Amino acid sequence: MERDVRIEFLSAMAGALSRFGLDADATERGLTRAAGALGLRADFYVTPTSIMASFGVPGRQRVVLLRTHEATIDLQSLSLVSSVLDGVIEGGLTAEEAYAELNLITGSPLRFPWFMTVLASGIGAAAFDLLLSGRWVEAAVAGLVGLAVGVMIVLGRRFGRLARLTELLAGLLAAVLALAAGHVVPEIRPANVALASVLLLLPGLGITLGVAEVAARHLTAGTARLAGAMMTLLNLSVGSFLGFKLVAEFDL
Repeated sequence: MERDVRIEFLSAMAGALSRFGLDADATERGLTRAAGALGLRADFYVTPTSIMASFGVPGRQRVVLLRTHEATIDLQSLSLVSSVLDGVIEGGLTAEEAYAELNLITGSPLRFPWFMTVLASGIGAAAFDLLLSGRWVEAAVAGLVGLAVGVMIVLGRRFGRLARLTELLAGLLAAVLALAAGHVVPEIRPANVALASVLLLLPGLGITLGVAEVAARHLTAGTARLAGAMMTLLNLSVGSFLGFKLVAEFDL
């Protein structure tokens, strides 16, 4: 089969948009417009875990199936990838140029060092605790616990086997540390500290995207994304429950 860089570009673009967190409806619309700009007839079917695309007229179609993983929201990369897609739609980039730029973006290493993730987790936890009407001392404790959760997130990204347990272990760690801090600083509220410290793992945008997809009648993608978000919340809840139960059981 002859190599067609347009198909290669659109397939790679579909995977990148899904990977960085664009909702299924917007992904399909953008890819369809880009295919039209490149002179291709194409149909796309996007879900959070798979992408199907057909290129060409019925009866002589070329079908592509991509297995994708749950999106890791990366708004900076999504913005860069979307600008490449817009360039193709507006006619400013050829398929070859766009494909080269896309490979450059997706092949780039992480744009932020690991300690920035840890720092963001701590600052976010402290700020969220203040929103929960916490005092400054409680916010400081939440920030410290948030730093520990941030380290857990970094370890989960670095070690593949740990990735699927990140939410569960983070919830457990947050609960244990919050209760331990409560023995040292009695005026803090351990439940609020534990909740604030896992802020970085709360699937707020995932729930928003899922609701948007359901509202757009993209039911398969929407329900799948909402199920993934609910699973994240369940893991965090179970981990926190185990942490509180562990401390109560052994009177730590």
